[in-house]
Amino acid sequence: MSSEVAAKRPTQETATRKGNLEGIQYLRGYAAVAVVIAHAYGFAATPKYYGDFSIGAAQLASGVHGVDLFFVISGFIVAYITLNRESLTPRLSALDFFQRRFVRIVPIMWIAILSFWALRSFVASDGDWFDYLRALTLWPSGGVAPPQIWTLRHELIFYLFFGLFVLAFPRGRWLLVVVAVGPLPLQLVTPPEWIGTILNLVNLQFALGALAALIYLRGPPVAAKFVIKRLGHVIVLALFVVMLLVSVSLEPFGNVTVVLGLGGMSVMILWLATMIDGDGSRGATVARLLGDASYSIYLFHLHFIQVLLVLAPQYAPMATPHLVVPAAALIAALGGILLHLVVERPLLNWLQTTRPTGSRRAADS
Repeated sequence: MSSEVAAKRPTQETATRKGNLEGIQYLRGYAAVAVVIAHAYGFAATPKYYGDFSIGAAQLASGVHGVDLFFVISGFIVAYITLNRESLTPRLSALDFFQRRFVRIVPIMWIAILSFWALRSFVASDGDWFDYLRALTLWPSGGVAPPQIWTLRHELIFYLFFGLFVLAFPRGRWLLVVVAVGPLPLQLVTPPEWIGTILNLVNLQFALGALAALIYLRGPPVAAKFVIKRLGHVIVLALFVVMLLVSVSLEPFGNVTVVLGLGGMSVMILWLATMIDGDGSRGATVARLLGDASYSIYLFHLHFIQVLLVLAPQYAPMATPHLVVPAAALIAALGGILLHLVVERPLLNWLQTTRPTGSRRAADS
């Protein structure tokens, strides 16, 4: 076998794998939009803007639980992309994994953080520059700005543990189980903030996603696939909305119930999404675009929301929050898509071409 053919095979295999994740891309888009809607409402309802107003508060606020789905998807994707089928052995090195994750996550995150700082400096004088420094470094304690960066702290922690215990030292996989269940006894005490960040309950959701990937790699589901082949994106969207509505009833029972309950429901929705075949329907095309742009939508949506909330009272004083909130959410989603097309995607293409050939063996997700 020639070295050229050997070098191509991992890329071809990963390309096939990415093609199998069409439905999960849809879920990413739905989760991002849910977070955008929740934050548009949440900021508009603060005293600084419109104050509390009746607009189905609990249901809209539940959109923040889109991050629970994000965590499960991250766990699934990382295990799915880095492990061989059936044998579940690593198919790339820990160093390669860390390089790919850095390129995929960090540069565009830095752009989002610095541009948010510049924007806030222009429209407001409040804020702590330490929040931006902690966000840039994903420091495991203290506040961050923009606030949604808190989720990327947990992404980083999961990547570090997965890369070390699964890819670098596979015999230490049991330590990943410790990291996943370790947060449970911590609920009985009040640990230092940095320990609470590292051993956070969301580790369970990453672990649930990774476990789902291990099962999937052993043998992907095929039963009933024909049922959702054409309308799969509609079905998983409906189930995701149901999950968000259910989250409202889970919250009074505490964090453990919310994390486990939403994590379990996210796994079921994700599993269904793996059966979806991409089609050319308009709904599927929109869902795919939202999924592809989901990271930019998530990173930049507060830029657009806060600008609109500042400008609306000045230039449209008659506009009610019932009009401003959906307008802000729509503009934030469209702005995120635009930034994905003109900033994120070209940046990723450039960074990938400047990386060593060995570190580009598998496509980024």
